[in-house]
Amino acid sequence: DGFSKKFGVSTVKQAESKLTQLTKAVDDDEQKLRTGERGLENRYSWQD
Repeated sequence: DGFSKKFGVSTVKQAESKLTQLTKAVDDDEQKLRTGERGLENRYSWQD
């Protein structure tokens, strides 16, 4: 029918890939934050 054609598989696939990109971006940000924190820790512990 027209509805499932309009909001069909492609839309779902696009939404899924957008979600994947978003979660990947969030993961990358968390990774950056963690390495940044580690860098700070290293810098301050190195001064002791």
